[in-house]
Amino acid sequence: MSKQRLFSRVGKTDGAFKKPDRLRLLTYFPNHLSCSLPAAKHFIQENALNEICAAILVQYVRLS
Repeated sequence: MSKQRLFSRVGKTDGAFKKPDRLRLLTYFPNHLSCSLPAAKHFIQENALNEICAAILVQYVRLS
């Protein structure tokens, strides 16, 4: 699993996944790209839609 790419969008105020949980998850994917969303909670698409879209576009352009 460590060779898989992960694009992580992280809600900093998520009550379900605290910082230790997020950091542990990212250790399984050393080749990850993480996008921090300071104001987002668990349902990040509801709190940070524009930031998520921008991060996905940047990643897509970078890989093209």
